[in-house]
Amino acid sequence: MELKTDVLGTGCLTHEENVDYEDCGYVHLYKPNPHDWYGETKQYLYRVRDGWRKVNLLRRKCRTIESGTASVDSDCADELHKKLKKGEQDMENVTAEVMDILSTLPDERQQMVMAKRYINGKDWEIIAEEMALSRSEVLEYHQTALPILKRKLKNPGGWKQ
Repeated sequence: MELKTDVLGTGCLTHEENVDYEDCGYVHLYKPNPHDWYGETKQYLYRVRDGWRKVNLLRRKCRTIESGTASVDSDCADELHKKLKKGEQDMENVTAEVMDILSTLPDERQQMVMAKRYINGKDWEIIAEEMALSRSEVLEYHQTALPILKRKLKNPGGWKQ
């Protein structure tokens, strides 16, 4: 199976309708539990979701400035637009990197569960419904994929953070 995502489309957390975490003016980012054996692996994968959340926050700020509801000097507005453009380019690269890594998982269902969770940021119940599986089956695919990904992360020729 070839995993695909339209990083500026509905496949990732990049559209306004998928954004509800920005309403308070901050972005909640994943912080690993020190007791979670796979925390470092999850943190690596969550870079996509968290990065797009930051990009969406920049998009919202740019739209606010463009709408005229915020008073900002032109240098500040230009700087914000530059940050947004760089953030979008960086996140396209990070998303492609994580998608490549997930595509190395041996089971197509593992790939799908991991992509839906870490690329698309979906809840377990939604993933189960979309894949016509039970929640426990989805969690089992997730749990069998994590050690494989952790080994690749720890491998000297493996991923870079």
